[in-house]
Amino acid sequence: MELLTYTAASPKNGYCNKILWIRLSAGKCTAEIQDVDEQTRLALQGGRGYAVKILHENLGKIKDPLGPENILIMARGPMTGEYRWPGGTKSVISAISPATNGYGESSVGGRVGEKMRNAGFDAVCITGKAPEPSVIVVDACKGVISLEDDPGIENSLELGKHLVDAHGKETTGVFSIGIAGRKLSRIACVNGIAATGNNYIPRQAGRTGMGGVMGSKNIVAVVFAGNDLKDTPIADAKALQDAAKEMRKVITENDKKQLDLFGKGTSGLVEITNKIDVLPVNNFSTSNTPESARISGDAFMKDVSKKTVPCSPGCNLGCGKLSKAKLPDGREVEVDGPEYETIGMLGSNIGIFDANFVAEANYMCDVLGLDTISTGYLIGYAMECAEKGYLKKEDLAGLDGLKFGNKDAACKLITMIAKREGIGNVLADGILKTVDYIAKKNPKARADLESFAVHAKGLEISAYIPRTSIAQQVSYGTSLIGAHHREAWLIMIDAVKNEIPEFNQKADILVWYQNIRTWVDMAGFCKLQWIDVSHPDSASRGFPSKNLATVELYIKAINAVTGLNWTMDQHFNVAERAYNIAKLINIKRGLGRKEDHMPARAMGKFTLADYDKLLDRYYEMRGWDHEGVPKKETLAALGIVA
Repeated sequence: MELLTYTAASPKNGYCNKILWIRLSAGKCTAEIQDVDEQTRLALQGGRGYAVKILHENLGKIKDPLGPENILIMARGPMTGEYRWPGGTKSVISAISPATNGYGESSVGGRVGEKMRNAGFDAVCITGKAPEPSVIVVDACKGVISLEDDPGIENSLELGKHLVDAHGKETTGVFSIGIAGRKLSRIACVNGIAATGNNYIPRQAGRTGMGGVMGSKNIVAVVFAGNDLKDTPIADAKALQDAAKEMRKVITENDKKQLDLFGKGTSGLVEITNKIDVLPVNNFSTSNTPESARISGDAFMKDVSKKTVPCSPGCNLGCGKLSKAKLPDGREVEVDGPEYETIGMLGSNIGIFDANFVAEANYMCDVLGLDTISTGYLIGYAMECAEKGYLKKEDLAGLDGLKFGNKDAACKLITMIAKREGIGNVLADGILKTVDYIAKKNPKARADLESFAVHAKGLEISAYIPRTSIAQQVSYGTSLIGAHHREAWLIMIDAVKNEIPEFNQKADILVWYQNIRTWVDMAGFCKLQWIDVSHPDSASRGFPSKNLATVELYIKAINAVTGLNWTMDQHFNVAERAYNIAKLINIKRGLGRKEDHMPARAMGKFTLADYDKLLDRYYEMRGWDHEGVPKKETLAALGIVA
């Protein structure tokens, strides 16, 4: 069904300055292209900034996150697809989250954001619900935006590959969902698939249930078929070349002797997190184990990982790994990753120390369209509930011996979650509904059930137990999307290096990290070149862990692309504006101070009084009141209309 004919906008200085709206219904489905005005572009920059603005402006219309009125937003920033820079790959997928009922977002690498740009758009907004499962196709080559029939391929990876091949392997990118998204799981992910040469590059937008929102719209895939654009016009190509040259030099000279992401990917973090007491083991009940060596970076490189597949041709950090997993039926399949988060959650967190099993579970989640972090967390939680007797035999029909370390049960439960079978139907709705379900069967145990359900706002915690770092606890608690480390990872500088001993320092650095990480999601940068490769010159630039020498390179790069010539403070002011808009979304959805806390298992030696003291200081530094609501003067200073 043809929705609209159009001529793709040509990107200039990082922007197409166009947003596509797809409005679905049982009657007439429509498409509309809206211009992005200069004021919006300067105020919110792109990516996450555009997403929070659109959601906030339409918030009154959105009741149920899985209802047709929710808006699924796919957005990119000016650096997305800019491969002259080593790491211009990120885009975001946003909506009101079915997991938290607040602001939901997942960032995704790979090349689909580039293809969106090449198709002529900075963002795509999808609202309503198609009458039948369908595919949205945005084809700049044909000049047509259309709604096509679902090919009927439930395997999310194969669906993406099929559509990439069908629309042109070199010029096409696809966002697709699996059976979990079709079944409206609140922990369903979106797979992004494009290709570099003969290699398909799958990456996942895993967190906050964006796959479920996409499925609620009866959309199984979105295809971007663009022109093959290289070296698009930017403000200062020479300045970008110079910044990129230095960034690549820093990576080449330092990555190997630091985390060695090119050699091991993020799997190498297992040894580090185990050593510093933050590796999740048996539903975060402990935080280190001698068994960790069996799922270490060395173990994966020896037995599973086969080659490096960067997100883009321009990246020399190359943390992405393509692995092989052997399935129980004897087949050998290719797997994107596994990344550290997946290893922690589908390995040690469920008591399984087997590199091939983790790769197999990773493959299953990708095929079925499940977030590996939430899936691994919920399986671990169910295992603990079964071992404590809160889940009885009748609750676990179809599962034999659900306990930590049981590979067969874990493997079966992944499929049950995706297909909403048995207890999997409960887990598919996330930790809040899982706790409620089990507590109704064990009413006297509710306090205990809540104490070891480690989440914030209903989003299951990512693979770092923060009991040694109160700064990280408040980081998880205040994270706008829930218990994810995306906005700040402070364990190393707080608990290990002790660089921020005072509460004022902890609050100050948390705000700074949240702002810079918000900014990179607005701009379309990958964070890892800044986070995980220390620039030698940063040691003399004030606070060493801020890695300011690399931040300066990021600023030079985006200024070269956009022509803005802004300072770091000017860029971060834009990020603070976006952060406060997203906070307003949460406040208006009923997520306040209470939801900015963490459960007992995450707290370690720290008390609620300790936590609240830091939370109060953090709110003060943000310009929010005691309940975490942005003050009128804060909003006015940022030019935000509440």
